[in-house]
Amino acid sequence: MLTWVVGAGGMLGTALARRARASSSAVFDASPVPWSDSVAAHAVLRADARRFAEQAGGQPWSLFWAAGASV
Repeated sequence: MLTWVVGAGGMLGTALARRARASSSAVFDASPVPWSDSVAAHAVLRADARRFAEQAGGQPWSLFWAAGASV
């Protein structure tokens, strides 16, 4: 299974990514998102979504959103 943790650099996201790896899930290597620039953040997330879909192919996948203040 391929897992994408949006916000993997934060406290919750780090724990989710660690747990996914411990469960034998491959964790998607996402790009850093420039959250302070909404246009750039949108572009990065779109590009990562395309890469994620390509890497996942036909295998099972999961996505966790752990980005943002007080998620």
